[in-house]
Amino acid sequence: MIQEVLAALKPKPGAAAPSPAGRPRVYLLCDPTSARDAAFARGLRSEIIAQEKTIEVDLPEAEAASATAVRQRHGELLRACDGLLLYREAAPAEWFLNQLPSLLYGERLLRRPPMRSKAVLVDDPAQLAGQPDTITVIPRTPDFSVHDLEPFLAPLRANPRPHAVA
Repeated sequence: MIQEVLAALKPKPGAAAPSPAGRPRVYLLCDPTSARDAAFARGLRSEIIAQEKTIEVDLPEAEAASATAVRQRHGELLRACDGLLLYREAAPAEWFLNQLPSLLYGERLLRRPPMRSKAVLVDDPAQLAGQPDTITVIPRTPDFSVHDLEPFLAPLRANPRPHAVA
């Protein structure tokens, strides 16, 4: 409880600001406590930005003062994004399963318009056995490149940014 009070008193980072000139915004959701997953996500973020020039990419906060701050930031990023890309390789299976509702039901949970693109990037697509077929699964193969994200990125390029809520 002390940590929660301290977190409430600590200055909050700004909410995910709307992208300049209506740029599409991607939330690349990974486990920031998994060094391997976080490092890959930072590199992928850089590659997407370099290739797409008009797409902004947000990552979860690496260090937050409390669980409440983590949840608040996660909610802000879900509200502001046009696309959600859930990534897992080394993160615990429990973390991954806890994130799936954001992918599947994020719009309903946050009462926001539909995201333009949603996908899961995993090293083993079998992890998603039994999940709805509506989930776009992109395998992270040994020769993975940012071009493999085309099914996820294409809808973000297609239209102006009408959906996300700041």
